[in-house]
Amino acid sequence: MVTAVEKFYGPVTWKEVRKDDGRVVNSPFDKDGRSIENWGKMLNLMLTSTITCVQGSFEDLMQVVAKDLGLVRKV
Repeated sequence: MVTAVEKFYGPVTWKEVRKDDGRVVNSPFDKDGRSIENWGKMLNLMLTSTITCVQGSFEDLMQVVAKDLGLVRKV
C-alpha cells in the first residue's frame, strides 16, 4: 500500500529516528535524504493551512478565483 507521503513525494526511504523523548519512530526521507513532515497532507502543512487548494479542472479553479475576487455574475 502506498502511503500519502509516498504518493506526493515520490520515492521515500523510511528510517528509524530517535525522538527527544527517547522514542524510536519510523520517519520518511526523500531521495535527497531530507526529512519529510508526515502530516498526511498533499502540501506542506504551512501551505495547506493558509491557502485554498482546488482539486478539479482548470475551469473549477477559475470559478473559485472569480468567486474570491467577486467577479461571479448573479443569475
